[in-house]
Amino acid sequence: MADQSVNHACVLRSTTHRSTLDPRPLRFLRPTITVVPIRCDFGVTPAASSPMNVELLRTIPTSGSVDERHFSVSAGANAWVKFSDDSGLEWVGVFGSGEASRFEAAIPFDDDGGKTVLIVAGGRGYVVDAHSMQLLRRTTRDYIRGAISVPGRDFVLIADWTEMRAVGRESDRRVWRREPAWYSYGGSEDSHRLALEGIVFDGATRDEVQGRVWEGDGWYAFRLTLSDLEFIRESFITADWDAASSSPAV
Repeated sequence: MADQSVNHACVLRSTTHRSTLDPRPLRFLRPTITVVPIRCDFGVTPAASSPMNVELLRTIPTSGSVDERHFSVSAGANAWVKFSDDSGLEWVGVFGSGEASRFEAAIPFDDDGGKTVLIVAGGRGYVVDAHSMQLLRRTTRDYIRGAISVPGRDFVLIADWTEMRAVGRESDRRVWRREPAWYSYGGSEDSHRLALEGIVFDGATRDEVQGRVWEGDGWYAFRLTLSDLEFIRESFITADWDAASSSPAV
């Protein structure tokens, strides 16, 4: 079937957003489901101005019971995402899952009130126009392990085991660091290697994102300046791996 997608204008009420990922090696991962209620004011027609809700479904709806749109659907696992509003609009997007991560989420872009949404299905990212039900593009990474919405910005920040990227409507931009880490290989990618194996988002404001990275001897705090996407590692937190094993809601 042809790939299609979704776009809804939605309002996140908070000014500080929280999101983390499970930094443990893949073999220890448990399935992660992140449900993000989104309230949307489209401002197009009276019918389209109703609040929009977006959620990841745990149960697949009965065939034919709701309008479906398919996006790179796989023969294996897929993420089912329901979109609905008070006007009666209701449809479900089916997104093919990646194989390197079990992370799933629906994360709104904050600059348009959530009209654009990043859907993560098994680590694979889809940037969706939630109102028109169109796929804008796929992300360049298929093993996303965490994501966070950034207040007032035109992107969602994602992370895998070692890197972070700003996912926009048209492209991804890589987060960078000035000084390479001790475990870097001495190549051109050193400025983008941000952690040995584990990145956790703790919160975001319009100007920066805060979190933790695993550096072999323990967890260290970091901050990320959003004006230039520069990563700055800060103080040591703890040597306890399990101290960052839980994942609060987005």
